[in-house]
Amino acid sequence: MPSPSPSWEAFADQLPDLPPVTTPRARGTYNKSELSASEKRTNPKPVTFASESERYDWERNQYRWYRDKLDNWLNADEVWTWGPPAPPWARLFRHEEAVPAMKMANAAGYWPAGHALDRVLGLRATEETRGIVNSLADRHPQFIDAIVIWPNLVYAGRVKHSRFYNLDRIAGLFRLVLREEGTISLDCPGYRWQRRRLPALPGQIRVWKRACERIERAARAL
Repeated sequence: MPSPSPSWEAFADQLPDLPPVTTPRARGTYNKSELSASEKRTNPKPVTFASESERYDWERNQYRWYRDKLDNWLNADEVWTWGPPAPPWARLFRHEEAVPAMKMANAAGYWPAGHALDRVLGLRATEETRGIVNSLADRHPQFIDAIVIWPNLVYAGRVKHSRFYNLDRIAGLFRLVLREEGTISLDCPGYRWQRRRLPALPGQIRVWKRACERIERAARAL
């Protein structure tokens, strides 16, 4: 198991604070289940972006608040996208198929959340633990080191994004969260049924909470 880089704190402290994801409308004013997959829901977009950081901030709002029933959102190039926006500092790996694109990222030293859990924390990856790592990375996107991009084979003209991480730096994500928040605790995101996201059931909440606790115990032992 590789040892985490000792310079993660210095790296995190040197990064400028990212602007918060603003709320373009009050929560609950629309239900994602009421949006059709082809309906263009978007927050107002400037004619040009002053910087890549401004573009990324706009796309973070798109990804957070304007996803359709299939969890697709419209990026700044007006391409329907599944998965998180690509940070300006992230390396991009593109291919016409998902597996070759991911192998390209692996060859460059970047791995998805499941491998990070296994190799850094020694935990078996589950749907819940992968979701927790990716949710933490969305809150601290400076630790998203690469994005793998491939076409959506079901819907023509759409693309898919997947977060990939540097194993030496991903330990810094857990330590940063523990340092700032004292614990690794996230709300269970609920579940999907007939293209609708519904509130989490009690059993799902218990499984999610236990997954948070396993990650926290392993992260404290780093």
